[in-house]
Amino acid sequence: MTAKEHAALPHSVLVTRDGNYYVGEVVDWPGCMTQGDTVAELFEMIDEVKVLWAEHCIEHGIEIPPPKPRDA
Repeated sequence: MTAKEHAALPHSVLVTRDGNYYVGEVVDWPGCMTQGDTVAELFEMIDEVKVLWAEHCIEHGIEIPPPKPRDA
């Protein structure tokens, strides 16, 4: 599976507000996080950082956790 394919999977993102910006962390991927001035910008950045995070894991032989099912 490619980094883009891993990033396209439905991972949960925890969004918090920190002062004047929003922080998003991919719940299943420790350390995969970014920030944006708006929620829309944050999710654009999340899409980018997920690919970069997955590429790093692939390059270094690190297992990439699949999305965990979430309760509705």
